[in-house]
Amino acid sequence: MFIREKSKKANGGKRYLQHQLIESVRTPSGPRQHIVLNLGQLSLPEEKWKELANCIEGLLANQNG
Repeated sequence: MFIREKSKKANGGKRYLQHQLIESVRTPSGPRQHIVLNLGQLSLPEEKWKELANCIEGLLANQNG
């Protein structure tokens, strides 16, 4: 899993940032990306994104098991 930053443009031209937790999934049609969680706007440095993604993935794994 990884965190992706997505930029959206609102009416009036203002840009908003949104962060998403993404899971890569292999399908017969090829690899796809699945949004697991919308995180809103993170104020976390980009160097810490992978650590956050790993923590959330661990929490989700414990929830399912």
